[in-house]
Amino acid sequence: MKLYVSTTSPYSRKVRVALIELNLEEHIEIILEPPFNDSTSLHNANPLGKVPALILEDGSSLFDSALICRYLDSLCTQTLLPQPDDWMRFRGETLADGMTDAAFNLVVEKLRPDAEQSQKWKKRWENAIQRALKNIEENIDALTGVDLESITTAVALAYLNFRLPGFLDDYPKCCIWLAKFEERVSMKATRFGV
Repeated sequence: MKLYVSTTSPYSRKVRVALIELNLEEHIEIILEPPFNDSTSLHNANPLGKVPALILEDGSSLFDSALICRYLDSLCTQTLLPQPDDWMRFRGETLADGMTDAAFNLVVEKLRPDAEQSQKWKKRWENAIQRALKNIEENIDALTGVDLESITTAVALAYLNFRLPGFLDDYPKCCIWLAKFEERVSMKATRFGV
C-alpha cells in the first residue's frame, strides 16, 4: 500500500501517528506529496487533490484521515477505536477534527494578500478554535489512553502550536497533556515538517 502525505498537514500526521501506534508502518510506503503541487499521482489517489490518500493493494484508494484511520484499524487485532456505542469518544475526535479544520482554514486565509483576507471568516474560525479549546480543556482529564480521540486531539493541539502559536496560552491543562503525549514515539517521528 502507498500513503500520500505532507509533513505539514495535520490530517496526514493523524494517519501517520495511527500507523505507528498500530505497528503498520512496515506495510505502507510513505510518499511525500505537497498537495499544492497539483500532482497527477495525488489526483489519481484522491480526486479532491488532498492528503492523506491511501492506495490499497488492489489499486483503489481511500482518502480523509478519519476514513483511513478506521481502515488501518480494521487491519489489526488491537484497536484505536472506541466501543461502537461510546459516542462521547467519537464526539471528542469530531471536535478535534473540527478544530483542525478551523485552524487550517485560518492558516490558509492568512496566506492570502492582506487586502483579500476576510476578517469575518478569520474571526469566525478563531472563535471556533477558542470554543473547541475551552471544551477540550474542560474534558482533557478523560483522555487517559491512546486511541483515535487522543491522537486527533494531540495532532490538533500540536498543529495550533505549529501554525498559530499563542492559541494554547490560556489552556494550561491542554499544554500539560500535549507535552506528555508528544513524548510518544509516534508523535516524535511525525513532528510537523519531518
